[in-house]
Amino acid sequence: MKGTCYSVYLNYWAKKLILVLFCFACTSIYANEGRYFALQPDFVVNYGNGEDGRIRFMKVNLVLRVRNAADTVELTVHNDHIRHVVTTTLSRQTVSTIHSAEAQQRLRDELLVAIQQVLEDEVGDSIIDQVLFTDYVIQS
Repeated sequence: MKGTCYSVYLNYWAKKLILVLFCFACTSIYANEGRYFALQPDFVVNYGNGEDGRIRFMKVNLVLRVRNAADTVELTVHNDHIRHVVTTTLSRQTVSTIHSAEAQQRLRDELLVAIQQVLEDEVGDSIIDQVLFTDYVIQS
């Protein structure tokens, strides 16, 4: 009876060790590939500066592509500063600057430069290489 208890105990820890080693191996394989970091919650801002007397809103969900998986920690640490820059950039937009596909691409590029500047100032490296819209809703 006593031997059975030890074998169950050892079997439990052997499974845990195998699981940990498997997770470590998977992390090591993908550590140098680009990773994605979602800025949560979604951004909901007013834009258009009251053009033609209307207040308009936009809802945007952004995902940042990080060059190295380890750098997602830096994005978490500086999340508030990044969100501030994104919110102010989105709020500065006008109706004419966001309603076409080309305008959306320009906005993505503008956000990329702004976020990279924050990261350069805070971390010393622009650790992202792409900004993606996963949700983009505008009120016209």
